[in-house]
Amino acid sequence: MAAFRTSRHSGFTLLEVMIAVGITAAVGAVSVQLLSGLVQSKRKTEIASERLATLQRFNQVINRDIQQIVNRPHRDVFGNEAPALVVEGLDFKLEFSRLGWSNSALAEKPRATIQRVAYQTYGIDSELCEDA
Repeated sequence: MAAFRTSRHSGFTLLEVMIAVGITAAVGAVSVQLLSGLVQSKRKTEIASERLATLQRFNQVINRDIQQIVNRPHRDVFGNEAPALVVEGLDFKLEFSRLGWSNSALAEKPRATIQRVAYQTYGIDSELCEDA
């Protein structure tokens, strides 16, 4: 019978340990870069989503107002008659009168049901748009 020799020294050599550490570090570095890219991508997607939601709210409001537009001139602060619809005016990009101003059923003195609406545009990154 052949005798099996067992070595009392078992374990890894320094070279094997260094290779394992190097491979682990490389996998870790790639994982960190991948995770960082995913986090940045998520952040950009959230910003784009917020901008889209803001534009959709604006679209809903202006669409509702334009559907209720009425051809009725009004008087300006000096008492002069002004047109019902003003596009690219001095103060606002769009200004018009619309129906739909509701009165409370409990109001003693009901107000007019026509409302004057004006729109001014600013860039979406403007400080004035932060609250929108």
